[in-house]
Amino acid sequence: MAKLYAEHRFGFYRIETDTGQVIWLWLFNGEKGIEAVIGAEPESVLPLMTELHRRDAEHKRGSGDLILIGNHGRSRVEKAPGEWSEIILANNLRDEIRETVEGFFSAGALYRRHGIPHRRGILFAGPPGNGKTSLLRAIGSTVGHPVVVATLDNPHECHNARNAFQEAAALAPSILCFEDIDALLGEGPGLSQFLNLLDGLEPLEGVLILATTNRPEKIDAAIAKRPSRFDRVFLIPNPIPAQREEYLKALLAGDAPAEEATRLAALTEGYSMAFLKELTLQARLRALARGEETLSRDDLDVALKSTREHLKLASRGLEDRGEVGFSAP
Repeated sequence: MAKLYAEHRFGFYRIETDTGQVIWLWLFNGEKGIEAVIGAEPESVLPLMTELHRRDAEHKRGSGDLILIGNHGRSRVEKAPGEWSEIILANNLRDEIRETVEGFFSAGALYRRHGIPHRRGILFAGPPGNGKTSLLRAIGSTVGHPVVVATLDNPHECHNARNAFQEAAALAPSILCFEDIDALLGEGPGLSQFLNLLDGLEPLEGVLILATTNRPEKIDAAIAKRPSRFDRVFLIPNPIPAQREEYLKALLAGDAPAEEATRLAALTEGYSMAFLKELTLQARLRALARGEETLSRDDLDVALKSTREHLKLASRGLEDRGEVGFSAP
């Protein structure tokens, strides 16, 4: 086996030398770069191609890693741990999302029996900091199938989206994830190709497509409002008072009286889960500066005032874009 550098990442080529000798060359994207298999006849190359494809797919399925597809090729990173029990959502929304995800992978025979392509799209929408990333981690950690994450830096590089879809299809059953999809796609050729791929022009049997957005109003209606592209849209809103109280109790456990969580829950309307976490972090840092670990009411009130000011800035568009939810921190 010879390692080569080539413009094309994969393909099967017939090469005829000046003397008339025919050589068959198969290029593929191996673990450490572009590799090649050379044979005198197609029959000598094809069995090896098939076996290498099989072993590569088995390795990817069994590794438990994420496969990142971006402008600079494919790479693997370790999955971040996540549990469904960590997700705090109202009105049984967490259970509905879990049932939708797990139900898709268990219903392959049902889809086939009714002649329906076994693919599905789910869009998680809502303001930042309320658990969309935690949802992705829980799904990736518990579903037991390969996860492909598209990290497409340049929406005008159309082939990157196609590579991500092809990778997910080759590993099916699998998950294909697009985080901050409104920022990933932009407009123009990248968006057009993405719509074609969602419509199933490429075989996607057994692929569950997940996407997130902090700005659903920025997403083209052709994506968000048409079934067979994203069949389910789940709104992940800012937490209601009961959710805020539950989360604050968990964050403050052992460091502040339980009634402080109830009091703060009533004073933090409009806070995301991320801002609640920041509030408790600031209070802890203030207590540590005093040489204490137990939080006083004053620590919490100072942190409340600070995070309210931060929240006003964030509401004007200065919020963070977030991180790759499936990957390790």
